[in-house]
This record gives sequence, structure tokens and C-alpha cells, in this order.
Amino acid sequence: DGSTSLETPETYTREQMQKLVSDALAEAGRKHKEELTPIVKERDTFKSQVQTKDNEIKDIADEREKLKTQIDELAGKDSEVFNLVKKDGELRERERKLKADRQTLDVDKQANQERVKLAEDTLREILIWEIAAEYETGDPAKLKDSVEKFEKRYNISISTEEQLREVADTHWIKKPAGPPATP
Repeated sequence: DGSTSLETPETYTREQMQKLVSDALAEAGRKHKEELTPIVKERDTFKSQVQTKDNEIKDIADEREKLKTQIDELAGKDSEVFNLVKKDGELRERERKLKADRQTLDVDKQANQERVKLAEDTLREILIWEIAAEYETGDPAKLKDSVEKFEKRYNISISTEEQLREVADTHWIKKPAGPPATP
């Protein structure tokens, strides 16, 4: 708020500060887990759908094997046709493998996105605490709340240290650098 106060600011020991940071991170983790619950349910639904599609693909593959056997029998009579059928089969097999690899990659990517998001949120929370500590009467909860309000109001993402400091500058005055001057 920029006004000065004659009251002595409350100080914390290193242990108290570490406890506060630890508690805030634990709370952020709990909140993040609650936010992930619908995502996990949606993921499980998608997994079920993928399993169903995998079963359909297996049935199609079995049918194709039967057809391939019939084609091989017919192609055995003509070597040129046989070679073309063999090449077609190899290409189809490579295509199936690529599709399977792509599906695995997409599942891995989805799983890693959740981890990356959690890591980014945690690092941002730590940065908010560190930045708030650099200001007179800095309040990490107030800074976090302000950042979230800005993000919602202006539909933007505030994630860099510079952006967080700009928000903090609107609330508090930075602590003086170095030891206070003696009269």
C-alpha cells in the first residue's frame, strides 16, 4: 500500500521461514492434486477408449492376416505379384509400428505434461515467496492472490521473475540494499 508504519515489522527465524515455505508448498501440492482429479478421471476414460480401439485394431489385424495368407497363396503363382505383395506387407507393418510408437509417445507426453505443470507451479510458488521477502511488509499470499487476479482479469500468464517483481512493486517498497545507515 506504500504507506509507512511506525510499528516494528514482524521478523522470523530461519526455521520459522523454512516452515512457512514448507507449509505453503505442501498446501500448493494439495491444491494441485485437487485440481488434477478431473484430469485424472478424463485420462482414465481416454485409456479405456484406447483399450477398446486397441482391441478393434487387433481384430482387424487378425482379419488382415487371414487375407494375407489367401493373397500369398494366390501370389505364389506369379513371382512379380508375390514381390509386390511382400513389399506391401512390409510397408503396412512399418506403418502399424509407427502408429503404435506415436500412440506411446502421445501417452508419455500427456503424463509428462502433468509433471512439468506441477514443477512449474512449485517453482513459481517458491519465487513468489523469495520475491515477497525482498519487500518491506512483503506478503507472499497477497502477492500470489494479486498475480492470480491479474491473470484472470487480463487473461495473461504471469510467470517470469520480472513480471512477478512488477506486481510486487505495485504493493510494497523494496527493502534497502545492505545494512541500514547509522546516524
